[in-house]
Amino acid sequence: MRKSLNFFYHHPLRVALTTLALILASIIGTFFIRFDGKLEVMLPPDSDARRTVQFFQDAEFADQVLVELALSETGPASPSLTAAMDNLARDLEQSPLITGVMSFPSSRQLMEDMFFFLERGGEILGAEDASAIEEKLAPENMEAQIRRRYMQMVRPEGSFLREIIRRDPLNIYSSILDRMRGLGQSFAHQAKIDNGHLVHQQEQHGLLILQTTVPVTDTVGSAELINFIQEKLERTPRHISGEIISGHRHGVSNENLLKRDIRLTVTIAAIGFIILFLGVFRDPRAVIIFLIPGAAVLVSVNITGFILGGLSYLVIGFCAVMAGIAVDYGIHVYVSNRHCSAPDQAVRRILAPVIIGGMTTLSVFVAFFFSSIPGYRQLALFSIIAITLAILAAIFILPALLKTGAAPLSSTNVQAPRTNRIHIGGAIFFLLSIPAAVYFARGLQIDTDINQLDGTHPDILAAQESFQERWSDAQSSQAVAVVKADTQEEAAYLNDLFYQQVRKQTSELPFSSLAEFWPSSRTRNQNLAQWRSFWSQEKIEETRKNIRQSAAEYGFSEDAFEPFFESLQQEEISQRPEDNVIISRISERFYQRHNNEHWYMSFFPDTPENVELLEELLQRTGDGFIASQHVFGQALSDTVTEEVTKISTAALIMMLGVSLVLMGDFRKMLTAWFPALCGVSWLFAFMGGFGHTLNLANMIAGIVVIGLCIDYGVFMTHGRSRGDSVMISTRNAVILSAVSTLIGAGVLIFASHPALFSVGVTLVVGISAGAVSALIGVPGMTRLLKIS
Repeated sequence: MRKSLNFFYHHPLRVALTTLALILASIIGTFFIRFDGKLEVMLPPDSDARRTVQFFQDAEFADQVLVELALSETGPASPSLTAAMDNLARDLEQSPLITGVMSFPSSRQLMEDMFFFLERGGEILGAEDASAIEEKLAPENMEAQIRRRYMQMVRPEGSFLREIIRRDPLNIYSSILDRMRGLGQSFAHQAKIDNGHLVHQQEQHGLLILQTTVPVTDTVGSAELINFIQEKLERTPRHISGEIISGHRHGVSNENLLKRDIRLTVTIAAIGFIILFLGVFRDPRAVIIFLIPGAAVLVSVNITGFILGGLSYLVIGFCAVMAGIAVDYGIHVYVSNRHCSAPDQAVRRILAPVIIGGMTTLSVFVAFFFSSIPGYRQLALFSIIAITLAILAAIFILPALLKTGAAPLSSTNVQAPRTNRIHIGGAIFFLLSIPAAVYFARGLQIDTDINQLDGTHPDILAAQESFQERWSDAQSSQAVAVVKADTQEEAAYLNDLFYQQVRKQTSELPFSSLAEFWPSSRTRNQNLAQWRSFWSQEKIEETRKNIRQSAAEYGFSEDAFEPFFESLQQEEISQRPEDNVIISRISERFYQRHNNEHWYMSFFPDTPENVELLEELLQRTGDGFIASQHVFGQALSDTVTEEVTKISTAALIMMLGVSLVLMGDFRKMLTAWFPALCGVSWLFAFMGGFGHTLNLANMIAGIVVIGLCIDYGVFMTHGRSRGDSVMISTRNAVILSAVSTLIGAGVLIFASHPALFSVGVTLVVGISAGAVSALIGVPGMTRLLKIS
């Protein structure tokens, strides 16, 4: 050990040049690391929460962009709105990022497409519709239906309804039209089609639906896409405003905010460290203490990025915090160096607490490897490498670059306590504060809101909320039930079975499924067989006779309703018409191919009762899952609880083992743990008392607080056992360590991203409480436990 130390200490120029080269290489290396701001990195891979997030990101409709145009003037929709929509659509289609603007058929085209389904009612209507049809065939009801149809014909809209009445004089196919309207309502848009344009019912807003090639998870492509659309919107007339509603904006905004906060916090921390060290040490070379943890973090980013193939911005957001942690070891070595005549003597004087403190802190981050959350594993590897490099640099590199025996630190000298009574009084106060803090922590709750991990700009959220209020008629958010299989026909048939299960269980639940409008080929074959059995030749002739008798009274010709009787004699099911706009638009909503699987999606109100019922029915049907905010919230709550328990247990076991083995004395270990108990209990009391919640972001900080506070306890216990002269320098070092760590953590309070801000508050409160209890309470604990 001494030979290794002396080799470094006797070649300071080589050490400096090698370190500088490593820093420069690491700076260059950061340009080749893939960074991303995806939220799912903070969710377990196989959890319901992550599957829900990925479903809404990977679904084909997630890549769509909605562009809303609004008239600033009042009155009916003017040609200027529809003209602006047409012009904008043409401009937007110039970009290769946009594959097209969704078109809508004219009224005539809609009518022709609708006739396709009226003529094929036999393969759509099922056995459950037979009783309703039988009731309509009763002579008295038949006469009433013909009279109603006659009244419709003599009204102004009669010419429009003429062909529908010829195909359905008894209103037998009305349920098909009702189902069609029901599927349209599942889009939750208060919209109508005006000459091929999708406009609001109040006619002051128009909507363009853009198909894009940019996945919502591609933040680089999303930024390019949004900028292009925004540029085109700026060219619309002044009396028409535009708004973009898209998941792409969320990803771009979240990542931009993370980048901004990282730049801001690292800059503030760097300035704070430089001012602290120059102001306290009054030695320009003290800046080296800051450069070493900064270099350690920079090298760690490169190594971790290379091993994992990339890093999350949420993890990089901890750079300032990690620098504040890693600088502690350099501070203790530096302070020791100021009181010794040789570098190796200074290192040996402080080596034991540096190793013990470093190992306990490393134990905290090793515990994160027990987590199934990828982001925690990233943080663990990143932190372990950074702290290890900082410890090695503090021991081997820092003394080689500093001068021993410099002037003492007058600005931070703290006199030894005058009496044992002060020591013991401080210890008793903090001991009593622990149960009191636990009492105030009773109100601490777990937060399952994903917005704690999302930094989307408030303006984007406000625009989205305003859009939903204006266009949506849904009383609650929509959940999605997904049935999946290896082939489309198999998935379609399973979707039919699922729909039938739901309708047998409840007929009141608003449940939109393609199965009620265009079921699988297998189901349509079954329906057609039952239809032909129901409509025997005798029943057809009897119905024809009764209709002609009733229709003659109102002047209908004998062959007026022949299209209806032709539809009753359908021989075989039809193939899906590719040019039918109705079924194309509806299928886009309810079916998609995901990798090698075929998914059929059904929509229903997202309530806990509905989710519980449909999850049970889905399990009976086949393979599938429910994607909903309720499922996500419950899954996230379970995840937070599980991860907190798992990581905390692992961290406590490892830290207890490491501190006991390395300190070799149970009383010393208990004293070293005293600041951690105070820091965590006061932290939970603060969070519970002031309404803060525990989430996936700040639970990391809570566990880190334990490791850092143990470090303070280790150094103070070690200093007390070495006598008052060492104790004074140790107190100076602990104060500086705490202040530097608080600078690294405190800058996160300036962050706008909710996750980083939450972590900052947690670290500042916990570290402050732990540091104060270490400085005031540990000396008294050593006397109470008679540690000499």
